[in-house]
Amino acid sequence: MKNKIFNIIGFLIIISLLSACGNKQTQQLTSPNGNVAVTFSLMDGQPFYSVQKGEEIIMKPSRLGFALSDGDSLGTNMKIIKTSTASLDEIWGQPWGEEDSVRNHYNELKIELQENSGKNRLRKSLRCYEK
Repeated sequence: MKNKIFNIIGFLIIISLLSACGNKQTQQLTSPNGNVAVTFSLMDGQPFYSVQKGEEIIMKPSRLGFALSDGDSLGTNMKIIKTSTASLDEIWGQPWGEEDSVRNHYNELKIELQENSGKNRLRKSLRCYEK
């Protein structure tokens, strides 16, 4: 009986600790060669991103959002609606420039966000290219 009580108490403690950490969702996207990583986080309804190249941090976690001309803002109280990934590796010819062909090679992470309240506006898309 004591073991069951301790197990239940332990479970409740773990659940409350996880809840106290806040609502954080993270997605990571890397360039096709793996050198560049972009991390997207939704922390307590606010979107953030950071960029790392190899071991070097290029951009520390920075908040994403828009201040709109009507005084409203977009980027708080958001939720993730859907995520998807895609990749493309193609070569296309150009009629001008120093090179005859151009390689278009990237990985894409599409994150669809929606406001939890108000106008329920949407934001989406993030691409990571290799050059």
